[in-house]
Amino acid sequence: MIRFVIHATCCVALLQANLNAQSPRDLGPAPAIPEPPAEFVSPPSGLPRIEVPTRTVPTLPDEPVIQDPLKKSTSSSDLTRGSAEFAAKRYSEAAAIFAEAQRRGGKLTDTQRDEWAYCRLHIVATRINKGSESPSAIAELGKEVADALLLGSDRLMPFGKQLMDELGRRGTSKADAVEAGWEVIEAASFRVLYKGSRVMPDEIVQTAEAARRAMYERWAGPPAADWTPRCDIYLHSTAADYAKATGKNADNAGHTTVSIKSERVLSRRIDLRRDDSAILDGTLPHQVTLVILAEMFAEQPLPRWALLGMAVLAESPESVASYRRAVPALLKEKKLFAVGPFMEKADYPTAENMTPFYAESVSLVSFMVELRGPKAFAAFLREAPRRGISKALVSHYDIKSPADLQDRWVKHSLGGK
Repeated sequence: MIRFVIHATCCVALLQANLNAQSPRDLGPAPAIPEPPAEFVSPPSGLPRIEVPTRTVPTLPDEPVIQDPLKKSTSSSDLTRGSAEFAAKRYSEAAAIFAEAQRRGGKLTDTQRDEWAYCRLHIVATRINKGSESPSAIAELGKEVADALLLGSDRLMPFGKQLMDELGRRGTSKADAVEAGWEVIEAASFRVLYKGSRVMPDEIVQTAEAARRAMYERWAGPPAADWTPRCDIYLHSTAADYAKATGKNADNAGHTTVSIKSERVLSRRIDLRRDDSAILDGTLPHQVTLVILAEMFAEQPLPRWALLGMAVLAESPESVASYRRAVPALLKEKKLFAVGPFMEKADYPTAENMTPFYAESVSLVSFMVELRGPKAFAAFLREAPRRGISKALVSHYDIKSPADLQDRWVKHSLGGK
């Protein structure tokens, strides 16, 4: 099965930024480590659970990762051995077996994923209880807790929250997962991590906070409470630095990663190229909008056409106009999509259809926003998955069908009323 990679490796900001430094004698007793949930020790026939997918929000098409046919496979006996170590409460040994199994392409059951996640949380708790971790180590432990919670099921959330609270209590504001070699500027909902001059980072954090307020007002109303965890903005000096750090194409201006579980945002991250000429009036507002939309639609991921169109509307008027100007020629060349199937499609098209897809996404979203306003469009997107596009169009736009919408949009795009 092809697996899609849709996010870059990120450093999750789990610790509250307003914590005060504390000495070890102020910390009180170490927290007790809870036993695994009872279901974990049942026979490995599978745990009853509701599968909650972990999602990320990308800005570019997902890239398939092809399994290496030469990679040595993991036998079921290896995974059974990991479960046996877990049942014997040898959590470090079990964690190592499961990690190696994943590295070698083994497919863990839901039970084994929970067992591995608990092992990782147990190891963190044991290190916390020793009471000798450095601030930088505490930050790394916070990331390990977040990764374990993404791996396991919801039953581990109380244990994970206990650990995150304890790590926050033992951390400091400067230990908030700042990687070595990076300077940091903190604001209410953002942290900008950078190298070199501080001039642009100061502009970045101000622009990000302003874009957050403006985009909340546009799509939802008054801004929500300050983000916790903050959104980390990594400012890479050059295209080469960006590509090396993120694994993305050096031609990209930036991308966004938001990790969500059980409709709760666990991490927010934006990676940008400092040498991007449109960073302040185009790329940054675009990426901030993606973070907001991930939170607004946490319970129901937006289709790519809507996500893209809404994000581009945060850019400069000239950028929006350039997409809309492309539509008449694409219509003449019959390269655009029928609106009905287009709105039903959740993902990106093939590479050769990306230009028409971008132009149609921006033009159609812009047209629908002009009809009734941005909040009505957001309400339409919430209702469409539940009631269907046709019924949502009638209730929010008094448009009887996608075909009717297409007729109106095409006429508008060609200069009609």
